[in-house]
Amino acid sequence: MVSVSVLGLAALAVGPLVAANAIPERSAGLTTSLRAVRNSHAASHVHARGLSRYGRAIPEGLASLVRRGDVDGSTVTTYDAATGEWAVIAAFGTPPQELPILLDTGSWDCSQSEKSGLPANISLYEPQDSITARLLKGYTFDIIYGNGDQETSGDIEASGDVFLDVLTLGGITAPSQAVESIVNYTSGFAELGATGIVGMALKKNNTVKPVKQNTFFDNIKDKLSLPVLVADLYLEAESHYDFGYINRSLIDEPLTWTPVNTSDSQQGWWSITVDGYEVGSDGLYVESPFASIVDTGTLQNLFPSEIVSAYYAQVPTAVNSTEYDAFVFPCNETLPDFSLTISGKKFTIPGSLLNVGVVTGDTCMGNIQVIPPATNGGLPQPNACIGASFMLQHLFVFDLGALHIGIAEKSYIENTTFVDL
Repeated sequence: MVSVSVLGLAALAVGPLVAANAIPERSAGLTTSLRAVRNSHAASHVHARGLSRYGRAIPEGLASLVRRGDVDGSTVTTYDAATGEWAVIAAFGTPPQELPILLDTGSWDCSQSEKSGLPANISLYEPQDSITARLLKGYTFDIIYGNGDQETSGDIEASGDVFLDVLTLGGITAPSQAVESIVNYTSGFAELGATGIVGMALKKNNTVKPVKQNTFFDNIKDKLSLPVLVADLYLEAESHYDFGYINRSLIDEPLTWTPVNTSDSQQGWWSITVDGYEVGSDGLYVESPFASIVDTGTLQNLFPSEIVSAYYAQVPTAVNSTEYDAFVFPCNETLPDFSLTISGKKFTIPGSLLNVGVVTGDTCMGNIQVIPPATNGGLPQPNACIGASFMLQHLFVFDLGALHIGIAEKSYIENTTFVDL
């Protein structure tokens, strides 16, 4: 259930954080907790979105699975009502149009489908039905996932008009939010069934022209008790996104804080520095610092090829499939754990969560894959991506005030997997 309250800092119990990393106090402000519902997809859909989102054409073998919507003999819905993995309800305009959207820390755009011709179960934003919608004349946007060439199979591009309208999430309202209304799109966009995104990344890379627009997070941060977004995600238990407060009952340890990278190549992302990694519970720690974004809009974990190769070197049956542009293996394979060290603290995702799902027959796909290489054109390219599946074991706090991220292992750890074996 969504709740809205006004709290002083004393009620937030933010715990024994190191003073240098503590969030600045505020006397009062808004908080809300949004219930998030997981939108379960087949592995082919998850990986196809991940490839396209980070600049890679979808190989034909994978594209054919997405187009058919047929995996392991069962039919899955190619066009789901909510985009991505965990959807929340947002209210656009006046009277409010309630639409399922993805809170996406890997995007800086607030984009909604308007164009007719998409499948009927995609919810559309109707600016003409909102008395508060105001067209920004001369303003446009162009979101490109892929290499920027519309002739490349699997590329996703969407563009259209920009409106200012009321946007409310969990009772917290941005009265003049830039809403990018999608009018034109490529076939790759339609195939992946994208519906709506409310971007939670930093506004530097917002695609609106001629003047970049604030994100929803930017527009509400001064109203919040704390300028934070908290991701508390599960496969089966009730998931939430919280604004304005940190629920300390969800964790038994202090948050480990790490600053957001501000180098030119990483600005715009929630990008942090990873110190190193470890494969297996008794594996050798490899100190190899790299930058990685933290992205609630991508399920898989995408890393440089040398890290991914090191992981699957410990999985004898794994094959790097050119057909699917992914590492695959028999579904009954037991996978090793994988750990990242961040600000000196080790965080682990168990091997049981690293089988993301069936591709076809008894072949499954890994939840760790190679991040596509940078291409010319399209969106800026991250070096790596810590995806939403890493958040199943850990609470993630995105602090827009101090520009740092807090991470802690959750008190409650689900005993569940993506694949029932």
